[in-house]
Order: sequence, then structure tokens, then C-alpha cells
Amino acid sequence: MRIDIYHAAGIDSHRYCTALGGQCTALGIKLDLGAPRAGTLADLTVLFADRNSQWTDPQLKALQQLVDKSALVLPVIEDGPAAIYLPKAVGHINAFKMQDSGSAWVDSLVDETLSMAEAAYAQGLHQLPPHRQRAHR
Repeated sequence: MRIDIYHAAGIDSHRYCTALGGQCTALGIKLDLGAPRAGTLADLTVLFADRNSQWTDPQLKALQQLVDKSALVLPVIEDGPAAIYLPKAVGHINAFKMQDSGSAWVDSLVDETLSMAEAAYAQGLHQLPPHRQRAHR
């Protein structure tokens, strides 16, 4: 499973990346996690945004292309008012609000990430590891 990450300076996305890696290892899911790569589509793009976010023109263009392709994008913000810091291309997408989960936001975001990826697999968009396929037959 490949997940592209757009980081925000004020959000500790490293904790999320570490927790997601650990959960994927425990579930036997091969995880490819990192910065977006030009010309390739990830299974999910997670975009962290806050008041310090500064989006470059290439990033804005790439995000618009993802939306145009109906790719899975999960914006992550501190709270509802922080939605103003999201790039326009993803502003209409329901964001994960860290405040809703309190100090457990990392675990909640990992669960949300895996749920979104699982939905893509269930729709036949991706291939699950063999031990996870049985649950979808």
C-alpha cells in the first residue's frame, strides 16, 4: 500500500507515520510511505495542513490532478476553523480533525487511513495480502 504525505510544519506527522508503519507491519501489509512522486498515483494521499502551510505551485497542481482523477485524498487539520489552510483543490473533502480525537488522534488517523485503504481494496482497486483476502470473499 502506498501512501503519499504532504506535511505541515506545525503538525507532528512523524508520530502518525511511525504508528501507521507499526500497524501495517503487525497486519502484514507492505507499506510504502513518503513524499509524493511525480507521475504516479498513491493508494491514498494524506495532507496535513495548518496555519504554517505554504503550498508551492507544483503541489497545488498535483493536488488538483489528484482530485480530478478522483484519487483518495485525506486532509488532516487541527480543528474545523483550520480548514481555511487547506488548498482550494481539497477544500470540499471532509477532513480528519485531530481535535475530535484528543490525544488519541494518531491512532484514530491510522484507523481512518486503513479504513480508506480497505475500502479501495474491497472495491477491487488494489490487491490485499493473501491472509487478508479471505475476509473479502
